[in-house]
Parts: sequence; structure tokens; C-alpha cells
Amino acid sequence: MKVSRDFLAVLAFSTIPIWILVFLVGGLYVSGPSCETKIEKKLPDVSGIDFEISTTMCWGSSYSTIAASRKGEKHRTILLEYDPITWIGLPTISMPGSDRIVIAAPWVSAVFAKRDHWRGMRIEYDIGKISYPDSVVRRLDDEK
Repeated sequence: MKVSRDFLAVLAFSTIPIWILVFLVGGLYVSGPSCETKIEKKLPDVSGIDFEISTTMCWGSSYSTIAASRKGEKHRTILLEYDPITWIGLPTISMPGSDRIVIAAPWVSAVFAKRDHWRGMRIEYDIGKISYPDSVVRRLDDEK
């Protein structure tokens, strides 16, 4: 059976939109939303505590976390989740006493979750401006 070249060309061009749709939908279904986490800064051994600031980007939106662990421990505990304003810079973390952690930032867009106590220490937040202060803040102290 001989098939004309014109017939094959029409068949190919008429099914291209279908193949593009299958590729796009199938590709999104298989891979899912793509997220990438970047460690912005590590603060090792601040009075025996290791801190890490990281930013996770998922399809155009991002959030940052500040996590802590005792020196040498692998498991980190999230102290703060927030929406960064990237051109402002990273928050600072200090320990003015053995029972207090201070996290300071001049400006963030929103705070999503925060912890007020960790391992017997009080966590204080010195955030100059929050663009969306009425957003719901999840209390991490309540989670087991």
C-alpha cells in the first residue's frame, strides 16, 4: 500500500497540537511542581547552636526558613517561616544571653509560622515592617 506524501504531511500537521498538549500535560503530571531550596547562609556554633537560613522557590513563589540545631546535630527545627523581600537582605540572628535568641529583619512581606520557645530559650523577633501583618501565623510551639 502506497501512501502519498501529501497525506503524511496533512496527518503530521493535524496531530501536532495533540502531541504538544500530551507533552505539556503529561510532563507536568509526571514531574509535578518544581521546587528548589537554596541555603542562603549558615551560622555555625553561635553559642553552641547552628543556624541555617534557606529559601525555597516553587513555580514563582518563595518562602524562607530559619532553622536551628544544637552543634553537631543533623535534625534542624524550624524557628521562622516567612516571605522574604529579596532586595532587603537576610535577617540577623543573635544570642544576647544563654536563654534568648533574637531574629531581626528590617522588612518582610509576611510571616507564615514562628516558634516562641525552643529548648528552654525564648525567641524574640525584631521585624521592622511586615507588609501583610494580618496574615495567619501558624504557631510552631503548638506542634509536637
